[in-house]
Order: sequence, then C-alpha cells, then structure tokens
Amino acid sequence: MVNRLDSSEAFSVPLFDTKSNRGMVNKKLRDDMISAISKCKSIIHFSDPRKAQITDTLNEARRVVKTFNEYQSVVNLDLELLSDSLGELKNLSIALMQRAK
Repeated sequence: MVNRLDSSEAFSVPLFDTKSNRGMVNKKLRDDMISAISKCKSIIHFSDPRKAQITDTLNEARRVVKTFNEYQSVVNLDLELLSDSLGELKNLSIALMQRAK
C-alpha cells in the first residue's frame, strides 16, 4: 500500500504556534541534551569504558545535535525567500484592493 505513495509528499507541522507547543519542544530537547551530557560525563569518568559504551554515547550525542539543528532550521525558515514572497503578496493585495474600488 505504501508503494502507491511514491510520488506523494507529506509534512508534519504543528497547527498552532503556541507558547505551550514551543515549551514542549524546548523541554524535550533540553531533557535530551541534559541526558546526553550526563552520559558523556559518566563515560569520561569511567576508568576503562568499553568501546561500545563510547560509541553508543557518541551516537546519542550526535542524535541530539541533529535534532537541535533540524528544529533550528525549521524555526528559522528561509527568511529571505519568504520575505520576498510576503512583499509580493502584500503588493498584489494592495493592487487587488485598489482594483475593487
């Protein structure tokens, strides 16, 4: 069934940009960061950590950094592109309002 969707596109975005939604994202990311930092510190203080422990901890740290970067890129958006489009939309709206008079 999924194969039928190969030319489709899907996005998951919050419907409302609210303080509580931002708070949830910030809390989850902060909790993940604190957990990854704690794991890194504990591995550093082990006298002889196993290579697998180091690898797992580094993978967790990379995952958290990747998640942070993804959230940051979503929040920052492409302001230049969007600003140009917003300006064009405003100008066209004004032109339409003038034409409706």
